[in-house]
Order: sequence, then C-alpha cells, then structure tokens
Amino acid sequence: MDKITITITRGCDAEGNGGTVVDNASAILGSMPDATPIVDVLVAAFADAYGVYEVDSVPVNGYRNLSYRVRQYMTEIVGAYASKTAAATAQTQAQAAVTQALGSVVILES
Repeated sequence: MDKITITITRGCDAEGNGGTVVDNASAILGSMPDATPIVDVLVAAFADAYGVYEVDSVPVNGYRNLSYRVRQYMTEIVGAYASKTAAATAQTQAQAAVTQALGSVVILES
C-alpha cells in the first residue's frame, strides 16, 4: 500500500514555515489487478500525458515528476480562473461604461 497526502496550510511564511493546517487529506492506494502499485500507475500516466520534468537537463525521478505535474496543474487552474474572473470584471466594467455613455445621449424629435 502507498499513501498520498495533500496538506493545506494557511498563513505560512515564504519558506513554508508556520501557519495553520486547515486541511490534511490522504488517499491510501493499493494495487491494480495485476499487482502493480497504483502509485506506479500514476507515475507512468503522468509521465505519458505530460512528459518528464527536467532540472538542469536531467530528468527527475517519477515521484518528483508526479508532484511537479500536480503543482503545474494547480498553477494552470489558478491562471485560467484568474483570466476568467478578469474577463468577467472587464465585461461588467465595459457594460457599465456603455450604459453610462448611452445614458448621456438624448434623442430629439424634430
């Protein structure tokens, strides 16, 4: 059996020290029907889907690659969400500007 743990700590410093653990979730992973550990399957699946991360042109081990790719995925999600919310804010501001501009137009009947 293997265990993967994700700990969320709020209020830590820039080095990750201190703060308060607000969630600590784990998953115990067994094996596939052929006895291959599920962690090994995750390592292989992430390497297949995303490639192997390299440090100074040297591929990292499979476990580090899995951790890196999960962090990369979280970063991409945050970026997409920030873009989405910024676009929604810009749309709201643009609509308000249009409404204000149209409010200053007076149509005169001749």
